[in-house]
Amino acid sequence: MDYTSMPSCGLECLIASLSQSACSSTNETCLCLDKGFNNVVESCVAGNCTIRESLTVKNITATTCGLPVRNQTVTINVLRYVLFLLGLFFFAMRLASRAMRLAPWGHDDTTIVISGLLAAGWLAGSILEERYGLGRDLWTLEPWRISEFLKVFFVFEVLYTLTLGLIKTSILFLYLRLFPEPKFRRIVWATQAFNFLMVGSFIMADFFQCQPISYFWESWDGEHSGHCFNINALAWAHSALNIALDFWMLYLPATQIWSLQMKLKKKLGVILMFGIGIFLTLTSIIRIQTLVSFANTKNPTRGFFATVTWSYIEITVGVMVACLPGARLFVARYVSVLHTTNSKASKSLSRSGNCIRLSQGGENDGTEPLRAKSGSGPGMSLDGGQRCSIKLPANCARLPSSSESTGEDQDSQLELIIMTLEGHRKRDDEYHPQ
Repeated sequence: MDYTSMPSCGLECLIASLSQSACSSTNETCLCLDKGFNNVVESCVAGNCTIRESLTVKNITATTCGLPVRNQTVTINVLRYVLFLLGLFFFAMRLASRAMRLAPWGHDDTTIVISGLLAAGWLAGSILEERYGLGRDLWTLEPWRISEFLKVFFVFEVLYTLTLGLIKTSILFLYLRLFPEPKFRRIVWATQAFNFLMVGSFIMADFFQCQPISYFWESWDGEHSGHCFNINALAWAHSALNIALDFWMLYLPATQIWSLQMKLKKKLGVILMFGIGIFLTLTSIIRIQTLVSFANTKNPTRGFFATVTWSYIEITVGVMVACLPGARLFVARYVSVLHTTNSKASKSLSRSGNCIRLSQGGENDGTEPLRAKSGSGPGMSLDGGQRCSIKLPANCARLPSSSESTGEDQDSQLELIIMTLEGHRKRDDEYHPQ
C-alpha cells in the first residue's frame, strides 16, 4: 500500500481499525478480504476526512486490494452510435418525403428538425460525459473531471426536458395537420398549451434548482456554500407528468381514426401505426425506475449511468416515433411508384404484343429494315448501323407515365395515415360547408 500518498486522516483510521481485525497488519490480502475491518475503516474515514480525502483513500485501498476497475463506456459507445444511426435513418426519410413534396412543410416538421438538432447535441454531450467519467467510479477520477461531469449533466437535464417537449409538440402539430374536426382541434391546442407550460416550468426549475447555479457542480466536495431544493422530487414529478401526457397523446388520434370512413382492418392498421408511440411511453416508464439509483447514489459518475442512458434512448425513440409517418409516406410512395411503373409497363407490353407482328421477310442480313405487317398510325424509326422501322396502331402507341396514379393506388395510399391528407380535406368540407 502506498502510505506516502495516503491522507493522514485515512492512515489514522487504518491504524485505529486494525484492532477490529484478526489479520496481521502486514497481511494486506487478509485485510482486503475482511469485510468487517473495511466497514470500520470506511465509517472512520467518512467521519474524519473531507470528501476529497475520502475519495483518495478509497482509490488507494481499491488499487492495493486489486479491485476491478469498473468502466461502462464500451456499452454506451455501442448504444450511442446504433441509436444515432437509427434516429438519423427515420429523420432522413421524413425530410426526403418533404423534399419530394409528398406532403407540405408544416410546424410539425420545423419542431422535429429542432428536436433532431438537440438530439445530435445529446450525442456530442454524451461523448463529453464519457470523457469526464460516465460509467466509472467516482474515486478513480481527478477532482476536476467530477466537476466537469456535473456541468455537462446539468446541461443534459435542460436539454432532455426541452427536446422531449419539442418531440411532443411536433406530434401534436401532426394531429392538427391531419384531423380537421373543430372540437378535436381545440383539445389538441389545449394539450399543446399544457405541454408548453410544463416544459417551460421544468426548464426553469432545472436551471434554478441550486443557488447559486454553480453549486450544482461544485457541491460534491462539500467545500462550497449554497443550497438546492429536492432535485429527486423534481425528476420524479417531470417523469410522472411526461408518462401521463404520453398516454393521453396515444388516446387522442384513436378517437378520430375510429370515425373515418374506412374498413375496420384499415382503421386498426392506422391506429397501430400511431400506437407505435407506446414504445416512447415504455422507455419513459423504464427510465423512471432508474431514478431510484439516481436519487440515492453517492457515486454519481456511475450511479447516473442508467438515467443518462435511458434518457438518450427515450429521446431517440421519440424522434423515430415522430418521424415514422413521414418515413412511411416516403417508403409507400417509392414502393407505389415502382409497382405502378412495373404494372403499367407490363400491361402496355402485353397490348403491344397483340398489335404488332414483326417479320423479317426471310433471312435478314441487317441491311433491310424490320417492318410491321399490319397497322397504321404513329411510327418509330431508329437509324444507325441497322435500321428498324416499326408501325403501331393508334391504340398501342402510348406507354402510360409512371407518374399517373389510379384510383386503386390512391386508395391504398389512403390507408397510410399521412397519405389520408386529401381524404381528410374532403371531410373538412363536411365540417365547414361553403
